[in-house]
Amino acid sequence: MLKSAERTNDKLFPIFLKNLSSDNLAEFTTAAEKLSGWLSKDRAYYTKARPMIISLMETALDNVRRHSGSGALFHVSTCTDELKPWAEPYLKIVRTVVPFWLLFPERSLQLRLRKLFQTLCENVDEFLSQQTLVPPPTNPTSTP
Repeated sequence: MLKSAERTNDKLFPIFLKNLSSDNLAEFTTAAEKLSGWLSKDRAYYTKARPMIISLMETALDNVRRHSGSGALFHVSTCTDELKPWAEPYLKIVRTVVPFWLLFPERSLQLRLRKLFQTLCENVDEFLSQQTLVPPPTNPTSTP
């Protein structure tokens, strides 16, 4: 990843965080759509971005939980019609990231990501075994 692109992303991450925590559904949805688009390319998963990607996903999940009114753990199977406008953009982000699971070699990030994947499924290992995953780069020191 070019350093100039990384600097641009560094400026955009706080905007995404703000909008993914917003109580304005349009802001939340727009941010989730844009983030999903960016996350659909393997070059998004460079070393410095990976922790921020998970933080953005966690922020979106926290917002969905807040709008659920219960504060309980969120799972797609328990999503109400009232919560769908908030849940669907979040779920799109998660579904976009799933194929890139192998691009998160850091154990601490994998654990956080597994918790996010649990909003889609009960058994993460079984779920991941059924997915088409993008292989990690052959040179682990290179950036996507």
